[in-house]
Amino acid sequence: MAPTMRAVQYDRFGSAEVLKVRDLPLPALKNGHVLVKVLATAIEGVDISARTGKLKLIVRGPFPRGAGHSFTGEVSRVAPDVTEYAASERVWGSLPPAAVKGIGAAAQYVAVPIAHLAHLANSLDPEQAAGLTGVAPAAIKALRHKAQLKAGERVLVRGAAGGLGAAMVQYAHALGAKVVGLAAAKDLDNVRTLGAGEVYDYRKVDIKTLGKFDVIVDCVGDQLRAYRRLLARGGRMMEMAASRPAELAYVAFSIVHGTRRVRFLLVPPTRALLDEVSLAVEAGQLRPVVDKVFDLEDIVEAHRAQESRVGFGRRIVTV
Repeated sequence: MAPTMRAVQYDRFGSAEVLKVRDLPLPALKNGHVLVKVLATAIEGVDISARTGKLKLIVRGPFPRGAGHSFTGEVSRVAPDVTEYAASERVWGSLPPAAVKGIGAAAQYVAVPIAHLAHLANSLDPEQAAGLTGVAPAAIKALRHKAQLKAGERVLVRGAAGGLGAAMVQYAHALGAKVVGLAAAKDLDNVRTLGAGEVYDYRKVDIKTLGKFDVIVDCVGDQLRAYRRLLARGGRMMEMAASRPAELAYVAFSIVHGTRRVRFLLVPPTRALLDEVSLAVEAGQLRPVVDKVFDLEDIVEAHRAQESRVGFGRRIVTV
């Protein structure tokens, strides 16, 4: 009998209840790939958008589909043409949205192209490190590579208490920016500990009173017009969460018209970005922020928790 594993799949777009944990064959190992024994995976906004159908223009292919993109784990086997990795080495990475077809990272094993894989530093616990995959590379890509954030610039982070927002606050602070965070009232003190100099309850604050910003990082995905007005001339808005056609159209409009531009980013972590994260962790610039840990069999509950947007940091699923 061929070896099997437990993995999450869904047969249609819908609520968290469409997710099923099934016994499936181990994924085939193609050239340029590594078979990884997954130790932990994080629930991300892109996982919710894919499952609900918001990304159906990007996430194509037949059902059933796998769930989960980012992961930490150990190398189980390598393809004959792979020389960079060996069995039992600790690794982390993330699958691009289009690659999560029959099997995603919410599985006991996943076949990963080496371009989306990197060695995991010994100083990082795999479960905690899952709190950095996906979000920490996005913070580095958005703030340093794209926005080219400079020390002293003023940065607004929407959704600052979520997994992605928490990484953005930390890294913006590490780059010397003056960070303002928007979050729920109960999370304001937590956001302040990450490096935000000013924090506000997003439900109560009048955003017109916040002043102008050189960079805005939006981890929520709505009200783009209102927040774009807060950009200083030449300001940059990094849009990390928009999924509705109207909001995406507005992003495209902003690129053509005016000096206050909105950039939409989906950031599949590359080996180079993950190596940058390791350096940032060693330098004390980034740390995992984990809200709650779930078992693989509790994947429905984990997705519900992510959709609630209640809590500080990321939801991790151990495998």
